[in-house]
Amino acid sequence: MNIVINQDIQACTTAGEVCAIVFGRAAELNAVNIATGLRKLLQAPRARVAEADFQHAMRRLEDEALRNMKEFGAREIANTLHIIAKKRYRPANASLLPSLENRTAEAANHFNPQDVANTLWAYATMGRTPP
Repeated sequence: MNIVINQDIQACTTAGEVCAIVFGRAAELNAVNIATGLRKLLQAPRARVAEADFQHAMRRLEDEALRNMKEFGAREIANTLHIIAKKRYRPANASLLPSLENRTAEAANHFNPQDVANTLWAYATMGRTPP
């Protein structure tokens, strides 16, 4: 089921479409879906989505990320940090970045070179010190 959800998220062309998936299926999302959802939502055109809906979907994804943080592997951590830094996004939940940092330290031995590069770039862009 999570593979189908991820395919649905990746097929979205607007923020509104991503919001609809987040609102309808948030409780079903796994770490891969959450990381994909955050990336897609931050990159998708927002012309036809209300700012309140966008913010609500982002908060929901942040909450789901925190709830599922132990599931986040190296790729999900690296991709999430990378899109947050790339879009200069400030998470609504102040505990998201510290939780990702703790998880980064726990999963450090599983990072491949691309995960390391994306993570270090994200930390440098955000002006944060990696764990």
